[in-house]
Amino acid sequence: MLKKTSGIFLLLLFTAGMTFAETIKVKSIQEGSYTVKASDKSSGKARWENIITIKKTGAYIYVEGLGRGLYGKDNKNLTWKSEAYATWVNDELIPYNTKIVFKNSQGEVVQTLNKSFNRASGKVICDVDGKTKQFTFYDDLLDREIMGIVLSSFPYKEKPEMIFHILTHEPQVYKVAMKYRGLETVTLNGRAVECYKLEMVLDLGAMNIFGAFVPKTYFWYQTAAPHDFVRYEGLESGLGTPYIVMEGE
Repeated sequence: MLKKTSGIFLLLLFTAGMTFAETIKVKSIQEGSYTVKASDKSSGKARWENIITIKKTGAYIYVEGLGRGLYGKDNKNLTWKSEAYATWVNDELIPYNTKIVFKNSQGEVVQTLNKSFNRASGKVICDVDGKTKQFTFYDDLLDREIMGIVLSSFPYKEKPEMIFHILTHEPQVYKVAMKYRGLETVTLNGRAVECYKLEMVLDLGAMNIFGAFVPKTYFWYQTAAPHDFVRYEGLESGLGTPYIVMEGE
C-alpha cells in the first residue's frame, strides 16, 4: 500500500479571494519505497509508473523517484530520476534542493531541471537546461516532490481549507487553496478504501476568468492513520498534458 505520493504538477482553477497562506504541520514521516502508476482518465490506458523512496538522512528528508513510460504533452517514452532534499524543522517540511533528469528511450538526456531553495535569502533558483528563473521563497512554499508527504498530514475536518504556494516543474510558483471535500469510498486493487477527498484549486491571478476551462484536480488519502495516499486525478504536468488517474499500490 502506498504511503505517500510525490504527486505530480498540477494546474487548476481558483477564484481571486485567497489573501493569506499557511503551513501544514507534518508530525511524522514514514520511510520506505512504494510504486505509483498513472493511466489516461478517458481511455484507461497505462502511461507510466514511478518508484518512490523516502529516507531520513542526517538533517534532511530525501525523496527519490525512478519513473518510466509515456509522459508529457508529446507522449514520449521517457525514463527519469528525481532527487529531492528537504529539512524537517518544527513540524515543517522545508524544500532545499531538487534535481530531475529525463532521458529518452535511447538513454540520452533530453531535459535536466534543478531547483535550489534558500529560505534565508528568500530566493528560489530554477535551472532548466541552462536557462535560469528566479522566484520568491515563501514560508509556506512546497516543491512538487514533497507535496504528497505534506498532504498526508492535512488537518481535514479540523481545518477544511488551507492556502499555500507550490513550485511546479514548468517551473512556476502558484498560490493554491487545498479544500477538504468530505469522505468518499475508492476502489483500489479490488478493495474498497474509505478516503478523505481533497480538491486543489489554483489562483490564476488576473487569468482567473479562464479558470472554468482548466480541469479540476483531486487527491484521495485513506481515513485510517497514517492517511496513506490512494488516488490523484488531474493534469499530468501542466496545461495541455493528459488528464490522468494516479494510484498507489
